Amino acid sequence: MTKLKKSLFLALLTIGVAMASCSDGDDESSKTIELTGGTQTTQTVFADETTLNNGIKFTATEAWTATITEVATTKAAAGRVDWVELSAYSGGAGEFTLTMTLQPNLTGQSRKAEIHIVCGDTTIVIVIEQKGTKEDGTTPESPDGPDVSTDKLITKIDVDNYTHIGEFDGTDIVDFTYDDQKRLTKMVITKEDETSEGETITTVSTIVFTYDNDKVSYEQTDVEDGVTSPYKPTGSITLDENGRAVSGTGRDYEYKDKVEEYTFTYSLEYNADGYLERSVRVEDSDSEEERLTWSNGNLVSVWWGDGYGTSNPDAIDRAQYGSVLNKTNLDLNWIIALNSEGFDFATGDTNSMFPMLGYTGKRSTNMVEKIIAWTGNGKTKEDYKYEYTTSNDAFPVSITEYYNVAMPNEQTDWVKDNIYRITYNK
Repeated sequence: MTKLKKSLFLALLTIGVAMASCSDGDDESSKTIELTGGTQTTQTVFADETTLNNGIKFTATEAWTATITEVATTKAAAGRVDWVELSAYSGGAGEFTLTMTLQPNLTGQSRKAEIHIVCGDTTIVIVIEQKGTKEDGTTPESPDGPDVSTDKLITKIDVDNYTHIGEFDGTDIVDFTYDDQKRLTKMVITKEDETSEGETITTVSTIVFTYDNDKVSYEQTDVEDGVTSPYKPTGSITLDENGRAVSGTGRDYEYKDKVEEYTFTYSLEYNADGYLERSVRVEDSDSEEERLTWSNGNLVSVWWGDGYGTSNPDAIDRAQYGSVLNKTNLDLNWIIALNSEGFDFATGDTNSMFPMLGYTGKRSTNMVEKIIAWTGNGKTKEDYKYEYTTSNDAFPVSITEYYNVAMPNEQTDWVKDNIYRITYNK
């Protein structure tokens, strides 16, 4: 199918890298990293802070690398830092602003991490301290998850498409139908494409959902200019006593020189808090594993490979979140914002119908604001970002998606990709 493109108080902090000299001399011309904008090498934020007025920016004349280590505050050894991440860990020459993501500090204690910037034989250390309390002296509360709507239902999404240079390129329409139990029974996607000869081709994809005790299934039928395709993608899951998918099967197609059908099975595992933490997908004789990491009620990363070789870093895609609550009846993160190869395969079925319906455990508390995707050879890229317009009752009514056309680890160059306009029954 043509998939819609694809949690509490995440802090998006603009942190750069401090100036460093790869020479021990005093000659200004020998400096390979130059701090700009009067920025500091020590940054302090409150436990729930979401912005930082003065980031750290720098200019580098050659390659640099960055790592993060925890500052031990007890006798326990400092370990892996899981509450702060960088958008990139290496780069070449140029001007850079490195984005850091902090998780809200719910511990009640201050914590520190060091960013180590290495240039040649010189290491520069930047300290980030996150207080254990908010500015008013209170401790942020742990999120319980969003209050998902059961009465206000999404009935339609208009998808305004744009070209790679940001020009309007038509509108797709997605209609949703429910039964008397407010379960989604049908999803119809209508697309119009123009041929090189100027002719309009209309494609209507209809996904029908069926419910049978502990089974949920879907089948997709495509009709192009009145002609029904014989190829029908399907998916089916088996639920446990908690209503979560524990196994699934699917059928889909690859369209190469000829249409090739393939089938797959998968299993899903959950942690003690009810969040999906692992999926294993089997296609033919190949088995693929995905590991999901959650923090403060949001899905923040998915591990989906060893980097294609032991010498390469693991393949990990990451998600950053804002303050907009994920409370619509259908989980829009999965069908719009979790847009990367790793997230596509994270729940077993790349069409993401079942997580959209809420059958893969607890959902993220908030809506995704940015996707940082693994691109190979240890590189990452700020791939997609999302801006939200909400109604008076805090439901998203418009989501604007931007795509970064810049190369991995380079400065961003955002272009508008899609606008999703959401209609509800009330």
